[in-house]
Amino acid sequence: MKRITALGVVVICMIMTMFSSVLSVSAETIPGTTTVTTSEEVITSTTLIQNYTFSKSATANALSLTASVTAIEVMKKIGFINFEIQRSSSSSGNWTSTSYNVPDQIAEDAISNSIVQYPVSVAGGYYYRICLDFYAKEKGWFFPKTQTFHYESTAIWVPSN
Repeated sequence: MKRITALGVVVICMIMTMFSSVLSVSAETIPGTTTVTTSEEVITSTTLIQNYTFSKSATANALSLTASVTAIEVMKKIGFINFEIQRSSSSSGNWTSTSYNVPDQIAEDAISNSIVQYPVSVAGGYYYRICLDFYAKEKGWFFPKTQTFHYESTAIWVPSN
């Protein structure tokens, strides 16, 4: 009976750990903005990911992405995954996915990771927003924790040539 009770406690702890390691953060678009050249957002946490930042800028037919993520200690993997660039004809409406590709950016055995002014060529004359997941996976042999923050940037106008 003691073994069954101990096993039950271990299973409950594992389930609680799995569900508590997934968090979500979202940003809203800037209403009424017609031209945004840069924006930056900083989020802090007390779990695996200590803090992360994201900023973007636009020039004619191009976006420039800068992001950083820092963990509370050295992680097995840390970085940015599931990039999606969305566009709209207005800053607050109907976002559609584009085919512009930004590959996952993962560092191994690191406490932080960053991309600086990552260039993405896009069609001008639209608003864009960037969605991505900040990701960390701790080191460990048995049930290492992972943490993912989903992020959606505010809208930015990209002028055409």
